[in-house]
Amino acid sequence: MTVKKILKMEVKDMNKTVLVIILALVLIAGIMFYVFDYTGQENEDSEIRVEDNNLETDNTQDDIEQTNDLLELDIGDKAPDFTLENLDGEKLSLEDYRGKNVLINFWTTWCRFCVKEMPDFQKLYDEYKDDDFTILAVNGGETKSKVTEFMDQNGYNFPVLLDTKGKVGVSYMVFGIPTSYIVDKEGIIRNIKVRPMSYSEIKQIIEGL
Repeated sequence: MTVKKILKMEVKDMNKTVLVIILALVLIAGIMFYVFDYTGQENEDSEIRVEDNNLETDNTQDDIEQTNDLLELDIGDKAPDFTLENLDGEKLSLEDYRGKNVLINFWTTWCRFCVKEMPDFQKLYDEYKDDDFTILAVNGGETKSKVTEFMDQNGYNFPVLLDTKGKVGVSYMVFGIPTSYIVDKEGIIRNIKVRPMSYSEIKQIIEGL
């Protein structure tokens, strides 16, 4: 192969390389233009939404103050009442259990720590359900069929309520699961735990009420 042919091939390869670089730069420029344009539009939309929300906020100040009150729950406070459906479609309220000590547990079937404490809950329910004690297992966001299947498969029969929209969870400051509240016969919060609870731990608490 002559030197002239070699030089032609090198020039040809160089032209291909340059062409690839140019195309890559054009592609990058196009992506950046799209991203910046979209982000700018998103920011404009966000500003509009914030303005709209400010208008709504001015008209619902009482509602916000009421929500803030709910987000300050502590031991010694009255437990907020709520009404939810059980797995049989019946509507039950916390007030229905006034005169009983109540373990309110927020859980889901996919939470392994929630599932881990369920056998202890069943043991407690069997032992104390006739002694002014009950469990209200408030499931967050799952379907009735999913929860029913879980309960049937595991042989659990303590009361389960469906918080399908998560409103009760919000009112009880549930930022992680499992979260449990122990409420006494007068409706006062006596214990709050954001972690799994054992049989012996719950037993000690309820026997001290």
